[in-house]
Amino acid sequence: MRILLLIALLCIASPVKAQVGVPMVNYWNTYKEHLREKLPLYYSRLNTPATAAEIGELESFIKTELPKDFKTLYGINNGEDESWYVGGVLCGMRMLTISQITNTLQELKEIEDEYDFNSEWIGEIIPEGTIKPGHFYNKWIPVFSDDNGNYIGLDLTPDLNGKYGQIINFGAEEYDHFVMANTLAEFIEIINSFFENGKADQAIYENEKGERVMFGLVKDSHLTDDLKRMMK
Repeated sequence: MRILLLIALLCIASPVKAQVGVPMVNYWNTYKEHLREKLPLYYSRLNTPATAAEIGELESFIKTELPKDFKTLYGINNGEDESWYVGGVLCGMRMLTISQITNTLQELKEIEDEYDFNSEWIGEIIPEGTIKPGHFYNKWIPVFSDDNGNYIGLDLTPDLNGKYGQIINFGAEEYDHFVMANTLAEFIEIINSFFENGKADQAIYENEKGERVMFGLVKDSHLTDDLKRMMK
């Protein structure tokens, strides 16, 4: 039943399904246009491209080749401005830089090594058999962060029914894990669809400084929580 609900989520969120072979650059540039038009502050925070050397250093650190979609994305923008700001370019979640990804992975590994939270994890996996049960694995690569220890990222060590490079949630308050999309490109296309069908507009508002911001897919929410609710 939950697998059917996940399929329904992807269909509802993305009227035009992401096509195999369409480059990640198209999806991301489309999203950037939404930012430029509706959230210019977020658009202005995007960094210049990561170098091949920087991406290669991350691959050396995780001892695994990163999916092409990820390398394409970071070849366009190496995350966003690292200076402190409440919010982030992906519906309020911060897009981490390559160096932040590396540092976050090191911190998460140290926490898991010390406390062994995986042995105590009792959450739910949706769909079943797609994500390894646990709190954190070294090849869960954080890409987007809420700055409170919760992430959306790549799963490079999926369970038997999962797919290499699938997009999942994990972190301090993410007690249940679910597959948001099969690839990073598909995930960005799903996010684009919320802007294209007008649903994202309900989450955009002006803060006390007159800046247009958004947090999640409804006002003052959380992207991961909103996607979870939509699949239940």
